[in-house]
Amino acid sequence: MVKRVSLVFFLFFIGVYIFPKTAEDLVKEAKSVIKEITPEQADSIIKSGGVVIIDVREPLEFQEGRIKGAILIPRGVLEFEIEKKVPDRNTKIIVYCKKGGRGALAALTLSKMEYKNVFNIQGGIVAWEAKGLPVEK
Repeated sequence: MVKRVSLVFFLFFIGVYIFPKTAEDLVKEAKSVIKEITPEQADSIIKSGGVVIIDVREPLEFQEGRIKGAILIPRGVLEFEIEKKVPDRNTKIIVYCKKGGRGALAALTLSKMEYKNVFNIQGGIVAWEAKGLPVEK
């Protein structure tokens, strides 16, 4: 029994300290849990109304171009700002970033905070623009 516990602890130690998770690993894990939608699906949801669009990029990125109606809440302050901007946890929320990674992490964070209707745009604003969807500056 002691040998088995020691082996389990050793394997855990190796997994945590020798093979730490990368940003890519964290994004992959987030994407396995969250709801992702295509840019076209996001556009349809936005057109139907009743949705908050959150750009989780940095302020300079936001100034370069954004989805019309989006509010800026950078991912680094999301946990601290979201309740002020979106107090109702049943609100439909679409998050996006440049390519989808930060958006996925933001969607996971919001889900952990008990926001019920959170979607990340697959491929972020890059994919949005590639589909010819409108961006405001």
